Amino acid sequence: MDLVTSAARVLIGLVFLAAVVDKARDVRGFALAVVLDAGFLAVIVRVLRSGTSAACMCFGGTQREFGIRHVARDVLLGAVALIGLAGTAGAHQEGGAGVSAPAWALSAVTGVLGAGVLVLLDEIVDLYAG
Repeated sequence: MDLVTSAARVLIGLVFLAAVVDKARDVRGFALAVVLDAGFLAVIVRVLRSGTSAACMCFGGTQREFGIRHVARDVLLGAVALIGLAGTAGAHQEGGAGVSAPAWALSAVTGVLGAGVLVLLDEIVDLYAG
């Protein structure tokens, strides 16, 4: 097992541990998502700039070489994480009531639908391209 895989496993374990013991886990979760997404984006951009041919099976069942759609998807995911971070941080400010049940439900449904589109993005692009 290489160092990157070991580090990823440790990081995932720490994330789960933090989710159990941290009362502000939603804020920290979004902050972690922003950091992880920035890291993924940096790797993809580095691969694209170097001209190296690298494939990705990050979403869906098809293997695609890194391209502009991967950059666009990571930018979009980072923007969503930043919006979530801003929203939850605002809800946790002193005197804040938190997120209401209807707002949470709407966010959950929107998140599931958006995730479905992002997971199937390669297939959707191929459908309209060909």
